[in-house]
Amino acid sequence: MLPFDAERLQRVMRAHNADVILATTRHNVRYLTGGYYLSFYARAPRFGGGQ
Repeated sequence: MLPFDAERLQRVMRAHNADVILATTRHNVRYLTGGYYLSFYARAPRFGGGQ
């Protein structure tokens, strides 16, 4: 079960001619995939401008 209204997302994407959603943070990926958590994120350090 997805934690968001998938039909609404489809409507908004069609209205804006968007073909993809680019999720760049582990939190957004987890939200958009319904809770899937890649084990890479459990072991990998956070990447950012401060490193």
